[in-house]
Amino acid sequence: MSHQKKTSRRTFLKQCAALNTLGYSSIYSAIGGLGLTSQMAKAQTSRPNQYRAIVCVYLTGGNDLNMLIPTDEDNYNLYSQLRGSFALDRSNNPSGNRDVFLPISSGSGGSQRNFGLHPACGINTNNAGSGGFKDLYDDGNLAFIANTGSLLEPTTANQFRSESVNLPPSIGNHLIQKDFVRAGSFVNGSYNTGWAGRIADLFQIQQGGTPLNMTLLGDNIWQRGEASSTYSMSGASVRQPVGYRATGSTAAESLRRSVLDDVNNLSRDDRNLFIREYARIAEQSFNLSDALRDGAQDQAIQLNTVFPSTVLGNQMRSVAQLINARNGLDMDQQIFYLDSGGWDMHQGLLANHASNLEELSAAMAAFYAATVEMGLENQVLTFTNSDFGRTLQPNNNGSDHGWGGTQVVMGGRVNGGQVYGEFPMFEEGDGNGQFRDFRTIMVPSIATDQVSSTIAKWFGDFSDSTLNEIFPNVGSFNSIDLGFIS
Repeated sequence: MSHQKKTSRRTFLKQCAALNTLGYSSIYSAIGGLGLTSQMAKAQTSRPNQYRAIVCVYLTGGNDLNMLIPTDEDNYNLYSQLRGSFALDRSNNPSGNRDVFLPISSGSGGSQRNFGLHPACGINTNNAGSGGFKDLYDDGNLAFIANTGSLLEPTTANQFRSESVNLPPSIGNHLIQKDFVRAGSFVNGSYNTGWAGRIADLFQIQQGGTPLNMTLLGDNIWQRGEASSTYSMSGASVRQPVGYRATGSTAAESLRRSVLDDVNNLSRDDRNLFIREYARIAEQSFNLSDALRDGAQDQAIQLNTVFPSTVLGNQMRSVAQLINARNGLDMDQQIFYLDSGGWDMHQGLLANHASNLEELSAAMAAFYAATVEMGLENQVLTFTNSDFGRTLQPNNNGSDHGWGGTQVVMGGRVNGGQVYGEFPMFEEGDGNGQFRDFRTIMVPSIATDQVSSTIAKWFGDFSDSTLNEIFPNVGSFNSIDLGFIS
């Protein structure tokens, strides 16, 4: 690759830094204020001096408790009573052909707690990965965050019932809770940006960097910033302007692209703001797509890691390929958003949850193996997020919308082999704990913002003051760093 070609690509990317590409444009980004990012720019001092990436795997609908359950006698009995027909047997699953629980422990000595992973969390699919969540946990590269969810301040079951503390809006509502946990705080009564977008705003104001955020799903609040952009791609590859390529094109494609550019140029000086903005987005989206394609092809070093042939497996393969092409794309940091659908299980929970967990565990294990192959296992962190947890008691043949739930963090820098959080908490007791009787939901003991701020601190080497700017509500809790990353 010549120096001139690399410089041109960097110019393309920097010119497109304010772009929300290929149809996903935020008018708020185009004309909104910059008050929050201006404050953050003053608080932030420096950017990490080595490559780092964070990957969010969003479990749309809410992960059920059966992924991780207690196996000590007292807590298992409480779990079994509450779950009824959904309680997994400690010796055999409903099909009776293998042990249900994959045993793990957290802590040591008198503080050791014993848990069981769902058996789907240890399956090798298509010989991909390293044996799923079970092996990653045992090797210290994966941890569980137990009973985490949306909170504005520490909340007990009694405080929830009496509404004596500030509560998140519309608990149990998919759309609102999805925006809440991805936005990273309820800011001034609305969700205008997400915490990944606010980080991108900060870095781009500071250094005019390349597009930091990439999504394999489309527009999402997590990556939406005031001044920054999100590049949207399909689950298989960088989206291509079919029939309009500028490089490696046929004569017909070149002509079509030239005509399109001429049409866009006519709109750039239009009196209408929306027409001008559309022309800008169209032009820059093509430029950025060209630059990403060229950069990825230049660095198309094939990975040997085998990924499962599933929807999530294909998404994670694409992310691994983009990380592998980071040098050709001039990217020293990256943030990726992936989606795993089908977790809203009001019917057929036992079978469907097992299938989803198998896909999730195998895809994430393969992705970790790919980061090891690239020598980046300590520089890439992957985590799950979700609308909420599910109810403990069955609802027909499924579970209902809950609140607190269990999430996963994975990477070489993760202080793994641990379950973080006060879990399980199935006894209602004096009401000062987290369990609530109505529909048997768990009141979260760890705020989503605490998990997010821990990840953000590692990603950006942020000071506490900057974290409080990115997460306006995290200061209500006793810790903004939960310690699960070294």
